[in-house]
Amino acid sequence: MSRKWDAREAGREVARTTIKKLNRPPNFFLLFSTIHYDKHGGFQEFLDGVWDVLPKGTPLVGGTVAGFMNQHGCFTRGSVALAVSYPNMDIAVGLGHNTKKNPKKAVEEFSKMIKTNAKESNFHEKFLFILPSGGKVPSLTGTGTRRVYKSKLPSSILSKLLKTSLKLYQKGLGREDIILEELSNSLPDFNIIGGSSIDDNKMENNYQFLGDNVYSNSIVGLSIITDSPIVMDSQVAVEKTGKYFKADTAGEKYIISKIDGKPATRTFFDYLNWPESLMDERLYRRTFFYPILFEQNGEIYPEVIGALFGNSIIVGFDIKSDTLCIGQSSRKILTKVLKDGLSNITKNGVPKLSIFIYCSALLETLGRDFFKVQEIIKEAHQDSPFLLIATGGEDFRIPNKVLKHSNETINMMAFS
Repeated sequence: MSRKWDAREAGREVARTTIKKLNRPPNFFLLFSTIHYDKHGGFQEFLDGVWDVLPKGTPLVGGTVAGFMNQHGCFTRGSVALAVSYPNMDIAVGLGHNTKKNPKKAVEEFSKMIKTNAKESNFHEKFLFILPSGGKVPSLTGTGTRRVYKSKLPSSILSKLLKTSLKLYQKGLGREDIILEELSNSLPDFNIIGGSSIDDNKMENNYQFLGDNVYSNSIVGLSIITDSPIVMDSQVAVEKTGKYFKADTAGEKYIISKIDGKPATRTFFDYLNWPESLMDERLYRRTFFYPILFEQNGEIYPEVIGALFGNSIIVGFDIKSDTLCIGQSSRKILTKVLKDGLSNITKNGVPKLSIFIYCSALLETLGRDFFKVQEIIKEAHQDSPFLLIATGGEDFRIPNKVLKHSNETINMMAFS
């Protein structure tokens, strides 16, 4: 890892400290950074610094995240990498462009690249790590990005504005739920884990890395076929409050126009006993503690509220039910589900390596208590390495069992 401010110097240091203990060139290199290098040299300089050190031709995949954690601590500024060297492993990388404008075409491009680069393998464990571009707050008035608009814009007009923003400017929803569904169809044999690239939770810019190039509004990923058993687990980090309501999405499944037949925004505030004075740009962060939940096929899907437009609530991905519930999160809940997940991935012993995808909303929910998460994970892994990245959404798939894009979950995979 590196905590240097200068992009080029940070790139060199993160590469050097990551590969120095390997006894052979790495099979792959996962690289993540907080957004601040955008203003301290730029991400191309950051990547150039990495390639000053990293062996040429190493498969490199990564992007921007809200924070990260490893054996050394918890950080919301800096860069981190993870490299693996193992002979019984076949690697391929993928890239798809314009995920917000045309997510299906982006997945076609990505999957074709994975299939083209993948070798005929004698191994049977198939794993795919993905990092799609997360949502970006659109500017619907041309006066900068905002999450709260007081004007009583009809849902029909709002829907058209949001669609136009996606098509013309690639600002708006990340479309990650569509991406995951399409990936499961095109690469049906793969376990999948991943998260949405994001900035410092402002949701204004995010970037993806592949090789020596920096991208935006793209999906990057890495397929691994190996003989090492892979264990996966997913935990929902919120609980139901018991406050249920009926939602009208007015044709667009990510726009809640009415709750129990009444204007959605005001009614949601009434459920939480919140005054209208809280309807400001900080609302996005306040609602991390109180996401909206829906259920499908026995699974709970938390949704972080992305914006308020007059009487309408905008969430991050399509709602699959008209019966919703307000959820709640807390340190106690987060600690319990983390320990449950760790118990599942360590039941056959301490893993050789683990990767955690942790919702960036939970990172803010915990604050300083995030260090206690690190203590719990570190204790479970003893001397084995692990990497946790805080992303803007989480993706998880086990073939024929689970297919889930969500918020406020903790997903993990381990080479056992």
